[in-house]
Amino acid sequence: MAEEKTGDVIMGDIRDQLQNLTGSELLASQLSTAGGKAFVSMNAAATQKDMNDVTEFWRSIHAPTYGNPIANSGVTVNSTVAADPVILQVPTNEVAMLQAMILTNANGANPSTVTVTLDAVIILQMDVPPSSTMVAVGFQGLDPNSIQIVGGQQLGINQTGVGSSEVSYALTYCLTSQG
Repeated sequence: MAEEKTGDVIMGDIRDQLQNLTGSELLASQLSTAGGKAFVSMNAAATQKDMNDVTEFWRSIHAPTYGNPIANSGVTVNSTVAADPVILQVPTNEVAMLQAMILTNANGANPSTVTVTLDAVIILQMDVPPSSTMVAVGFQGLDPNSIQIVGGQQLGINQTGVGSSEVSYALTYCLTSQG
């Protein structure tokens, strides 16, 4: 079906609307715009099939594992709170899943209170004893399957109680959707 009349809007074939984009450039919002104009009626079956085919093509590039970790996308970040108060900023059209995180207080006498935020909203606050390492995400910490960070969001960290350079973190994450 080359054209479909939807009210006063003449809509070309789904593929025609997206013809100037490569698979990596195609955004989910563009799929929604192109497919949102298609009717559910039987005479739109060809357009519906095209939409399904294009969506499957998009998924194979951007979300190849349907929300599960994407192979070879794991990253580990190690730093001090003083050097990197922003732990992770996910690029547009990507989703990162936190897998594990530890916090280490190198000060031998004083505890540190560490606060981890998602877009300035506290998701974890914990005390790290002197000369200790604590699990923040993982076994006995936050459930690693419950924390996904989407494009545009920022995971931050700060601490009080000791010098910021005395508190370090190690975070490992993977992508579940890629740009």
